Amino acid sequence: MARRPPLLEQIEQAALDDTADITGALRKCVALGGQSGSEELRTWATRELKGYNGSDQLPEYRTVGAPIALDGATFNAHITGQQVSPGALPEPMCDHIKEEIDLRMPLAEIIEAVKTANGNVVRMNLPGGADIARLMNYEAKQHDPYLLQQITRLYWEVHISSLLRIVDVVRTTLVELVAEIRAGTPQDAQPTKAVTDQAVNVAIYGDKNRVKLSDLSQIHADGGITTEAGERETTGRRLMWWLVGIATVVATIVGIIALLAMD
Repeated sequence: MARRPPLLEQIEQAALDDTADITGALRKCVALGGQSGSEELRTWATRELKGYNGSDQLPEYRTVGAPIALDGATFNAHITGQQVSPGALPEPMCDHIKEEIDLRMPLAEIIEAVKTANGNVVRMNLPGGADIARLMNYEAKQHDPYLLQQITRLYWEVHISSLLRIVDVVRTTLVELVAEIRAGTPQDAQPTKAVTDQAVNVAIYGDKNRVKLSDLSQIHADGGITTEAGERETTGRRLMWWLVGIATVVATIVGIIALLAMD
């Protein structure tokens, strides 16, 4: 029986294959996070699979631009997809609803929304959209009692290209994540918690301290790693700086004594 590739290799293969199920690769990331002890990796992959709660930090790629639109009816016509500015919404909604949307749902729902989209946009309801529509209808009626116009729905129009971009970013992030882990892991060794956490910070949150492994001596017994931002402090290095400091002080004292002797 052929040996199954390690998890890291399976994740990479799925991420590089545009036809592969990206959610399957994320589930393997959860497993890899468990193997390495990386809570950072487990948390990110689980949130992509299950969705982000309101208190969770949302990655930048999950906030997309989306115009606000409405459906309605007049006495002789139906209105569909008429765009409105946030300023046209009643107070205080106009101060809180913008032409962008945070997409916190599971990645599988985003993928399904693209598959079932009717045209190039996906309509996503505004929070409290039904109540806002009723209030707008009421205010319009107060302004003009004879107005024969009704708003039936308010929503964001999210272009499918914005949704596809999220899926593509997740896929690319997985490839970068694998590359970062490999850069900090000796060949045939299991990724450590420190290396995996650092890879998550680089690939997902944009930390510029990239994982760097020049040789095996950079992996310390306590799991530390060396990054491009700076070298690891060692006992020998600290002792060297102490000796340099002492020598500088002694040289200064000798100089002062010599000056006093000349006087």
